[in-house]
Amino acid sequence: MIEVPAKVWRPKVVSRYTVPDYEGEDIDDILDYKQYGRCLYRNKLFWNNNYIRTDVITFDPREHTADLEKDLIFDKDISPRLKESVTTVVKN
Repeated sequence: MIEVPAKVWRPKVVSRYTVPDYEGEDIDDILDYKQYGRCLYRNKLFWNNNYIRTDVITFDPREHTADLEKDLIFDKDISPRLKESVTTVVKN
């Protein structure tokens, strides 16, 4: 027979979470679930078709090929077809 030590009994952790005070427009974004001891905050996001993104980096072969070959490392057993597919996705 295998003897296993008894589990150590620990009391349940009591939630001490308090809902933060929000002022202004954000008060409508708060969903308060006190019965669960937590609060969910949802920010209002909107889509603007006139916004132009400035954080997109397009792949330039002259500028980025050296970094791509240095940083994109594949396992030696990967198939050439899969390697080419992943490289194409990264470039796009």
